[in-house]
Amino acid sequence: MDFLTITIALPISGFLIAIFAGWRMRQSSSREELGLAEGLLYKTWLFLVRIVAPLALIAVFFGGLFSS
Repeated sequence: MDFLTITIALPISGFLIAIFAGWRMRQSSSREELGLAEGLLYKTWLFLVRIVAPLALIAVFFGGLFSS
């Protein structure tokens, strides 16, 4: 159970949350929730959530699968 939770469920759920927050959620809603104006800080956050976080979570997922 521990292996399934840590190695599979957590990275997949984080990946899905990042995809939802970056690509499906309206930008006005995410800016309001974060308390950010439409500027460089918000654009940086959006880039990190759309590109960097999913790639990092995929690496964590496959790293956990192949290290065990």
